[in-house]
Amino acid sequence: MNVLYKLLHLTQNFHLNPILYNLQHYSKLSVSDLKVCLEILSFSTSENVLQLILKQLLSILEEEEDNESIKVVREGSLNAIMLLTGKIKNSNLLLDSLKLLEYSIIDVLKLSELQTDSLAKVLSLGLGIADTDDIRLFIVRLILKYTTSELFANEFMKSCNQQSIASIIDTRNVPLRKTSIQTVQKLLDSSYRRELVSHNLVSILMKSFGHYCYGETSVEWLLLFSKFTAKEELAREFVRRGGLRVLLSMLKIKHLNITFQSILMLNNLAKFGLIQSKDFSKSSRQQLINFLVSVCAKESKDIQATKPSVEGTIKEKGLNILETKPKKTSMTPLVTTNIVREILREESYSSSSESLPTLAKQSAFAEPNKTEKQSESAINLQSAKPVEEGILAKTELSKPDKKQTKAKLKSAKKSKPPIPLKKLSEMAKSSMSLKQSMFSLNNKLSEMSVHHLGLEEENFETSDPKIQIDEELQSLIISLIGSMNSENLMSRIDAIQQLQRILSSSGNSKLKKDISVSLCKILCEHLAVRLNEDIRVAIQTCKMLFYLSGKAPMQQVLMECGIIRKLVEIIGGYNLICIEHAIWALIPYCNSARRAKELSELDAIPKLAVLINSGIENIRVYCQTLLKKIAQYGDAHIYKEMDCALMENPWAVVSKKWIDYSPFSPYSKKDQMKFESYIK
Repeated sequence: MNVLYKLLHLTQNFHLNPILYNLQHYSKLSVSDLKVCLEILSFSTSENVLQLILKQLLSILEEEEDNESIKVVREGSLNAIMLLTGKIKNSNLLLDSLKLLEYSIIDVLKLSELQTDSLAKVLSLGLGIADTDDIRLFIVRLILKYTTSELFANEFMKSCNQQSIASIIDTRNVPLRKTSIQTVQKLLDSSYRRELVSHNLVSILMKSFGHYCYGETSVEWLLLFSKFTAKEELAREFVRRGGLRVLLSMLKIKHLNITFQSILMLNNLAKFGLIQSKDFSKSSRQQLINFLVSVCAKESKDIQATKPSVEGTIKEKGLNILETKPKKTSMTPLVTTNIVREILREESYSSSSESLPTLAKQSAFAEPNKTEKQSESAINLQSAKPVEEGILAKTELSKPDKKQTKAKLKSAKKSKPPIPLKKLSEMAKSSMSLKQSMFSLNNKLSEMSVHHLGLEEENFETSDPKIQIDEELQSLIISLIGSMNSENLMSRIDAIQQLQRILSSSGNSKLKKDISVSLCKILCEHLAVRLNEDIRVAIQTCKMLFYLSGKAPMQQVLMECGIIRKLVEIIGGYNLICIEHAIWALIPYCNSARRAKELSELDAIPKLAVLINSGIENIRVYCQTLLKKIAQYGDAHIYKEMDCALMENPWAVVSKKWIDYSPFSPYSKKDQMKFESYIK
């Protein structure tokens, strides 16, 4: 009796041991036997049999010299695995089937349309089934490998679950994240496939972008989102989800490739009119100008040496930006031809580990020395004579008012047109000193910041030391948010502690006032992930949230990110230290009828009622204070809920007397002073 008969007969009768025996001990399978094995793959439900057949077929493809056998296996594997994949639940079985698939496909471009469609569905299905990073990485590498076929890439985008694509990118595994980002980049090369991208995928990836964009995959992230921003609809979703704030924060990272990609993405957004002067804050504009000034401060001979490679880069990337001219409208592109030219000119420095020159030494916008007079730090935007020390010249002028600044800008524009940036390197090579060249560049950039960026001239002033201090702190906050992704738990705790100290410092009131909602959103998304990670993280997070939860624009972000819900859950938990800090963080949050209603809907009142007579003084005081605030802003429904919650406790009379939440009985001055003393 040959193997064909045995396999068919015994498999149909579910006698598995003889099948296993034959597969293990039959040294060489005939072509007909191989066809039976492939047929069994499509209908057998036994994992043992499937595993054994896959091993046999893999060994044939690896070692077999008989071309006919290999041809049979390759032709039948794709169809068999297509039927098999839906039944696979075992990770090892999935990995073996995918290995067989990889060995079977020599050239994806030679597959028929039906086979390509099957291959796309198999890998899409496998991506959803995979439960370990190793298998996910194997699948993602296969997808990346097969995206050389336009047909496969199109079919994969049609059949894949975009949720599963987003989930593999949002991982701590750096090789998997990097490969996944590269794969999605490749898939989005086509405008047809970009049309298939859902808003949901963009929003999910934006969360990962906020988490991981400051790590090892920064450049890959920017390249990925440059694909999204090439389509107007997705670019709008990117901006709506806070992408603009992240891009502006990336400009602060001293890595030329990151800055270069960030600026090109800003160009993309500007093309669709998604960036206006109101979005581009004064400090962010100043940061960009600082960067350009510091980059252009390189020696002119170095700039000339890199020119050929830059021209190659432009040709390779198909960038036609050097030929474009900024439009004279309010929606002027954020980064003009000249600025991009300077970035491209210096691109070859990106491989160097040397950081950019410090802004304090090489920028006209650096914080002036406090010992100097204010008049000495003012910069004349019209003309100045070079001095012996310092890159940019200074003049002794009294502080100009807004009208004078406006008049000088207009007169400078009429009488002395700015020197084109193209001629700056030639000026530096000639008898004119590099200092004077840099001063001319500074004037050019100053005028561009007013005229080319669509900004009002009245709003343009010279640098303010206070603004620069806040800008440095804003930059520090961004870097600390990046540190919250550290693999080391203590590093994450330390980053949160540092952020909490910055916001709690009395000297940074302007920063606390001006901190943007989008930056808060990035921060809150980090905190939402970390809140349940460790007791120490939860405590430090609650301390941080206290300084954010009282600000109206931030409160909606806190609610949307689910942080308020998590704080209420902590109150109902068992860790007394976390409970204490969670209640403390919610006290400034409850400052309106809407917030009181939200806390009531989250069932905070019954949990607080249980803790109102706690043996721990801080918990008792914070709990009573928060209930007072809920009562202050509450309605009749909340009063009734609070009354019922308090009456269920044996200390109801005492607590009711202490709270006195009747809307007709305002707090006494004593209570108000006590409240203020507790929240300091």
